[in-house]
Amino acid sequence: MAMMMLAKEFTDPGCWKKGIGTALINAACSFGDYDSVIVEVFSDNENAIGFYEKNSFVRIKENKSSVMRLLGSGYPIVMEKKKI
Repeated sequence: MAMMMLAKEFTDPGCWKKGIGTALINAACSFGDYDSVIVEVFSDNENAIGFYEKNSFVRIKENKSSVMRLLGSGYPIVMEKKKI
């Protein structure tokens, strides 16, 4: 089972709600022979979580014991999208 991990996918807030992020995700997901695509977001980033959930990603792991939580960044959430 091969997985692709996307890292640091950002769009300018002025470009939100225009389909650009969804187009980037769809393009990335179309490359290679992968069974799933993985992203990691922080729990306090509700916009990112909502975006990925809207694009068929589901939470597969939450690291609530992460030291990042102590630093005020929330905790890491790993999300996965199975390729069709």
